This record gives sequence, structure tokens and C-alpha cells, in this order.
Amino acid sequence: SRTEFEEGHIPGAIHMPIELARDEHRTLRQYDTLIVYCRDRGGVRATALSKLLIELGHRDVRTLQGGIEAWRAAGYAVD
Repeated sequence: SRTEFEEGHIPGAIHMPIELARDEHRTLRQYDTLIVYCRDRGGVRATALSKLLIELGHRDVRTLQGGIEAWRAAGYAVD
């Protein structure tokens, strides 16, 4: 959600809710690799979005296991 994104995200991340992905995914074409994550440690939303982006033609899509919480726990920066 926008609220989750504003509470903290990986530097350089782009907010793209799954509900908007079909209409807005073309803006991601400039990137060779897409790393998808969410706040949920189980990554249900991130996994669903990753699958959708692959279906929409993006070739290198990866899901960050553990989401933003795993990123934080590893000591990486959050904006």
C-alpha cells in the first residue's frame, strides 16, 4: 500500500500496487532486473506481482524473500 511504502522502502524503489500493474508495468521496461517485495514476510503480494510481471513480458523478475523486514534485519538502508 502507499502507506506501507511511505513507512519505509528500499532506496530507489518504485511503488507499484498489483492493482495498477497491468496499466503501469510499461514504465518498468527501462530496467533489466526487477526486484519485487512487500512488507509481508510471506511475500504473498510480492509473489503474485512477480508472476504477473513475468506474464506481462518482463524477463528478469525476482522476489525478495522476507520482504522489507528481512532487508531491514540484514542492516540495509531504508528510505
